[in-house]
Amino acid sequence: MARKDNPADYRSPQTFSPSVDYDTVLIKFREDFTKRWESNTVSPETGLEGFDEKATLGAGSFGRVVLVKEKSSVRYFAAKILMKDQIVRTKQVAHVHNEKKVLECIRFPFLIYLEFATKDFDCLYLGLPFINGGELFTYHRKVRKFNEKQARFYAAQVFLGLEYLHNVHLLYRDLKPENILIDNNGYLKITDFGFTKVSI
Repeated sequence: MARKDNPADYRSPQTFSPSVDYDTVLIKFREDFTKRWESNTVSPETGLEGFDEKATLGAGSFGRVVLVKEKSSVRYFAAKILMKDQIVRTKQVAHVHNEKKVLECIRFPFLIYLEFATKDFDCLYLGLPFINGGELFTYHRKVRKFNEKQARFYAAQVFLGLEYLHNVHLLYRDLKPENILIDNNGYLKITDFGFTKVSI
């Protein structure tokens, strides 16, 4: 007798099985997203005291992104540091809150999601997975063009990521190669959800 998979087993953002009906998987994703969306998580006021700062990965108008290592483990993260005064001065409070909420609630293999969030008097800290393969944009410039197999491989991941977002009623509005990262296994991660619109 064939084993019947339980949809409840598919909670991990990295787990799929062709033996489970895909519509059932999408429903489960949506239910899990809704539970996280309706919860109210308050960030602890601990700053980055539990982490060692290793390097600066990038900088933007609100702050910078740094590579940090968790002191209690060997895990590395990309910590997005946002200056509170700059956010308030540019009237981006709702914008930043929306991005944090989206990152906090999404869970899918081809999307960046929030690992942790903390704050202190001056800054907000969003801890994201450290993806060390660089941008798809940079890789494409290096190889100049993708063959058909590569193009289909990458397009399928982007399609599935967007399908997940639409399934949970999120409209991603900043799709470009610069916002797609490549992990150390060659898989894609869509990032930068600042312009994502919530339609729930």
